[in-house]
Amino acid sequence: MELDDVEPRVESMRREVSKLEELREAYTANPALGDLDTVVENMFEAIRERIGLETQQQTLSAEVTLLQNTLGEDANNIGKAHDYKASAFPVAKACYVCGGKIWGMSKVGLNCRDCGTNVHTGCELKCPADCGNPTLEADRAASRASILASASPSRDSFDLAGSGSNRLTRRVSQAPSLSGSMSSLSVNGSGKSTAKALYAYEAQSGQQLSMSAGEKLTVEAPDTSGWTRVSNSSGQTGIVPTSYIEVRAGAPPLTRRPTGASARSASSSANGGSAAYGTVEAIYPYTAGSNAELSISKGETLELTAKGKDFAAGWTEVVQNGRKGIVPTSYVR
Repeated sequence: MELDDVEPRVESMRREVSKLEELREAYTANPALGDLDTVVENMFEAIRERIGLETQQQTLSAEVTLLQNTLGEDANNIGKAHDYKASAFPVAKACYVCGGKIWGMSKVGLNCRDCGTNVHTGCELKCPADCGNPTLEADRAASRASILASASPSRDSFDLAGSGSNRLTRRVSQAPSLSGSMSSLSVNGSGKSTAKALYAYEAQSGQQLSMSAGEKLTVEAPDTSGWTRVSNSSGQTGIVPTSYIEVRAGAPPLTRRPTGASARSASSSANGGSAAYGTVEAIYPYTAGSNAELSISKGETLELTAKGKDFAAGWTEVVQNGRKGIVPTSYVR
């Protein structure tokens, strides 16, 4: 029973006892009105019930006071639990719990139906019950700004195909990509590889190239810091995010690889994975949302690359059975 429920009942019993006392005085002054003993008995019963309710009221009031003194300012900031639903994140968002990025075309994270908070699936149980907190929106905005600032305090420039004169700006808004994705291709002479656009992309500058999902492209230069230079059927040339395309072998065939354990060892070494960089264990299962990511199972052991957990905010680069890719940092340890 809550304190708000007891208080009106106490007031009601006090009024009832007061009326019975007036009735007793009237019966005492004029015995012809009726049975005085019955009135007195009803009055005493009402008094006992009133005393019980007053005792309960005082006990609840003391408990509330104790909680307020213990919690202090936090007593007024208690909110309700979040109502999360699985969601896809085509644009990277900051996790409200760990601060890492949530990104992927599949349902890789959770979004609160009420306040819009975003968290990794593995961070749901760690999220405080503060949905509806009036300061939550400001806190989340500050968190997002802090994460983006730490990931890229300024626009990072890089050289495309080793040309110092052709410098391009990589925007923070682009999804993390897996560099070196073309290292497995054997291209020589004038032979060029082809690529297929997995997602539509709109150019953000004159040096980039817009493309539609499913469009066929020709690779003009290999991946450099997350960008690949391609050309379309109209002869237009520009760069696109490597994670948005699927590179295929062109005229020169793919280099045949050895099989068995030697293949995994050689491929792991070629992709930059080595036990020398350490290993991590998957603590949650994860389904890849793009070609740049890897699907992992709970308990699986993965090899770290040279970049490892420094690959990008919220992402770790690993090697799985000879294939290099990225997984959410909060999903491994």
